Amino acid sequence: MVALKKLISSNSNNKVEFEREVRVLGKAKHPNLMPLRGYYWTPHLQLLITDYASHGSLEARLHGTGSSSSSPPVRVTMTWAERFRVVSGTARALAHLHQAFRPPMIHYNLKPSNILLDDHCNPMVTDFGLPRLLPKPAVDNKHHHSRFHQGGGIIMAGGYVAPELACQSLRVNEKCDIYGFGVLILELVTGRRAVQYGEDDVVILIDQVRVMLELDHGGTNNVLDCVDPRMGGEFPEEEVLPVLKLGMVCTSQIPSNRPSMAEVVQILQVIKAPIGGTD
Repeated sequence: MVALKKLISSNSNNKVEFEREVRVLGKAKHPNLMPLRGYYWTPHLQLLITDYASHGSLEARLHGTGSSSSSPPVRVTMTWAERFRVVSGTARALAHLHQAFRPPMIHYNLKPSNILLDDHCNPMVTDFGLPRLLPKPAVDNKHHHSRFHQGGGIIMAGGYVAPELACQSLRVNEKCDIYGFGVLILELVTGRRAVQYGEDDVVILIDQVRVMLELDHGGTNNVLDCVDPRMGGEFPEEEVLPVLKLGMVCTSQIPSNRPSMAEVVQILQVIKAPIGGTD
């Protein structure tokens, strides 16, 4: 089975230009990237063809979806091993986009709904490179909520957008993806959404975790309080805490302070198999 993504408003009505950009996207081959199988083009309609993901998205798995707006969310508990698998696979996919292309291919829109899962919770990152085909995003400078105009075929969700996207004077590069990846890490560890809207306030996950780490003063009690309770306490602290701190480093407000995605992959390998550790 295949899936179709409709691009209502592309960068160009020129078929040759569209095909050139699609060919670049088609060269992105990695086990954790959803491959582009083909396309359909007319001056008024463009479609991208990919494989169909029968197991849904990380968004649905982590936060649940209902059959209607009145239905309660249906959530399937994710183990720590499954969450770490998502983190590691997503990191490898982004590292490939950043390293295998010159200039680096930037995803720009990493979020749980753009990560599809197989039956073993292996991630397949989708919607990468779409800014090559779509208009530049409109940015809400006040809230750093960046989005492509309605009808453009893609929405950049608030909470995952790097702050430099709201500043025209800063050069946008792959560090934007690393920021979104850091938010994704925090979301997987805590089980909470990147932005939580209450009746009287808005809770930003990055700020929430930062406060927990500052209050902890080197211990683990407060930090462990922000770990998703649905794991039932079944997780290795020696992995969870470094991953949580990695997420905070990736979401640094200063782009140059964020590691490269290649460095992130190496850090995750050390966290999973410490040097000198035993199996």
